[in-house]
Amino acid sequence: MSDKKTILTPEQVVLSYSIAGIGYRFAAALIDTLLQGLMMVVVIVAFAFGMPAVAAVPATGFWSVVVGAIFVLLLFAIFWGYYIYFETTWNGQTPGKRKMGLRVIRDTGHPVDFRAVLVRNIVRLADFLPGLYSVGMMSIFASRDSKRLGDFAAGTIVIREERGEVPAAQPAREEAPAEAAAAGDSAPPTPGELEFLSGVRRLSREDYLAVLRFLSRAGELDDEVRAYMARRIAEPLMQKMMAPAPEDPAFSYEGLLRDVAAAYLLAAGEQ
Repeated sequence: MSDKKTILTPEQVVLSYSIAGIGYRFAAALIDTLLQGLMMVVVIVAFAFGMPAVAAVPATGFWSVVVGAIFVLLLFAIFWGYYIYFETTWNGQTPGKRKMGLRVIRDTGHPVDFRAVLVRNIVRLADFLPGLYSVGMMSIFASRDSKRLGDFAAGTIVIREERGEVPAAQPAREEAPAEAAAAGDSAPPTPGELEFLSGVRRLSREDYLAVLRFLSRAGELDDEVRAYMARRIAEPLMQKMMAPAPEDPAFSYEGLLRDVAAAYLLAAGEQ
């Protein structure tokens, strides 16, 4: 079992992640289980106090069935929906995983989607068999990437995130044309801004989506890989835009990509 996972991205960049071992995952699962238990206690207490009020309502049998069904559905939603909800909306994290610095990602290095989250959590029941998460723990121990059965089925891995902060990208120019427009600047665009927008209009939707994919994942990359990928993506776009090569060695290609994404939306809105 290796502590590292190396992934070759579609951009031909090698990314290295730290695999979350069973100790980290157990601690995260314990936190999540305690939170689930607390939610269930709240539902049970509310149900216990609410049933006497229901008993006083005419046609008690009907309303008792309704309240009982709601009670069962709430417990079911907490047990099954907890992980699905948080891992989908928190980009592969639950409260326990966030506390322990863990995240679920795809085997390809991409963020998880709803389908992957759904599959890995449906198979969670098999990981519990025959009890006390036995199958899941054996699978994590035996797997090279510390995968439980749900991870194998969904094509996911659980990684440990580095705690270091990534510095904010510097703007590629003193003022981005799209940012000035968004701020409500009523001044007419400068010739440089018009030329930039004209260049952005030469880009395809696929170019724009490639920029968005990078920007959505930039925070997960270390500084060196982040700068390298930004340059690899930006240089072909600059050729399409007929933009001159930057003379400043400290030029921020990521800042340029952010400007391109904003300007692309501005240009699309004008059409």
